[in-house]
Amino acid sequence: MKIKFKENIYHEVVNGVPMLLNVGNGLIVGLDNEGNEFIKKILNTDIEFDYSQLSYNLKELVTHLDNNNFLEHSFEKSNNEEIAFAYLHITNRCNLNCVGCYSMNDMRNVETDLDIEYIKKSIDYLSEVNIDTVIISGGETLIRTDIGEICRYLKKKKINNVVIITNGTIVNKNILKDIKGFVDTISVSIDTYNENTEGFIRDKGIHNKIIKNIKKMKEYDFNISLLPTLHKYNYKDLQKFVELSKELKTSISFSILTTTNEEPYSSLIFENEDLKGLAKELYYANVPFYNAPVHQSLQATDGCGAGSDMISIGSDGSIYPCHMLMEPSMKLGNIKDKNLIEAKQDKNNEFFRHYTVNDLEGCKNCEVKFLCGGGCRARAFMHTKDIKGKDPYCQMYYSFYMELTNEVKKSI
Repeated sequence: MKIKFKENIYHEVVNGVPMLLNVGNGLIVGLDNEGNEFIKKILNTDIEFDYSQLSYNLKELVTHLDNNNFLEHSFEKSNNEEIAFAYLHITNRCNLNCVGCYSMNDMRNVETDLDIEYIKKSIDYLSEVNIDTVIISGGETLIRTDIGEICRYLKKKKINNVVIITNGTIVNKNILKDIKGFVDTISVSIDTYNENTEGFIRDKGIHNKIIKNIKKMKEYDFNISLLPTLHKYNYKDLQKFVELSKELKTSISFSILTTTNEEPYSSLIFENEDLKGLAKELYYANVPFYNAPVHQSLQATDGCGAGSDMISIGSDGSIYPCHMLMEPSMKLGNIKDKNLIEAKQDKNNEFFRHYTVNDLEGCKNCEVKFLCGGGCRARAFMHTKDIKGKDPYCQMYYSFYMELTNEVKKSI
């Protein structure tokens, strides 16, 4: 038999661990010495193998690779027009003034929201590309009085996972009754773990109100997830946020502050030593991360997914590759006159449609590049003004995956 790998398969050594990485489906296969030598022969020679003469372990390896779409003859469904998840911004209005908010502008609270019919048109287009997850964002999402109608329409169009992001300060029973049964998760942004904690990002004095509203949402049996934003001054308190989630009986996932390195945000940006510390905090806390490529189990990826696996629709209907890249120069069109398939093919999305981590100058020689995928292109753009630039949190990804692969080495 002749074994040929698919084009999206990479053979790499990470922290001394040889592995095969399938960036098409995210799977990673760790290799022992026998398996690694076998794979090197396949990659470097054009010889055929007699399957019956292979050792038991190599037969198991070949079968596993075949069953998981590593090999050329394996059947794999592929549709480049499918999108895994999307941000749907239903308003830009908000009652808070959070530092670093990507939707912040001086006119946000006098802007007109996108009409419900265009919201539904957006959802129709999302349904056409087999979207799995829609994240309803803003502004403050619960400001819209028709939030229930939006959620019901999402479920009518068979959207599997509907998530609402809210700051947790505007909650009433009528809203909760209206969305009950049509939302899978309510994700509550939070900046403090108790009322005495200094909130560096969000307005002061809102902690108790948020906690009270979380408890109110729990009474209606909503699945609640806390969403703290980590920055230079609070990352060492990560475990205290975890304890708060346990106390409230909610899940939790963390966000990392994403903003420019200019004033007034520069003091909140991590230094390299902070990033190493954050990597350890995340690894040992064993909690999910919302907006950075760190995963508690190894996954293969060759990019961040912007403009390919994900898309963002602004509160005016504009379409962007990512919710953190809602810049005029990144605009792919507007939902009023362009569907999502057309938007993905827009000239402004050319880079995201075709790039891999190997195209990033600062990444191509890094051993963890197919684990972090080159990090976040939005953060890189904010800090370097170059979409191919270096993600400023690169050190965190590297340190995190060194910790994780150290554990893998122990099990081999």
